Amino acid sequence: MGCKLGFVPDLITILQVLSEYTSGGMLLALTFYCWHLDRGGRATKILKISYFVLACVLLLIMALPLTGIHKLPSYYFF
Repeated sequence: MGCKLGFVPDLITILQVLSEYTSGGMLLALTFYCWHLDRGGRATKILKISYFVLACVLLLIMALPLTGIHKLPSYYFF
């Protein structure tokens, strides 16, 4: 017997929006940090490549709702 609560879709939406804002904040922080290291001449090639890969992953996470893929499926809660 499944119990459907009225606040579950709202909770899922809130968690998705929070993950998007968190991803955006992390992307801005990493961009500033990498820029700071690059300006000081301390950025290595591996750091630049890993930043690029991480930035692509964060952008993908932020774009998932636009593609119709939900990060938290409805069966995750009840």
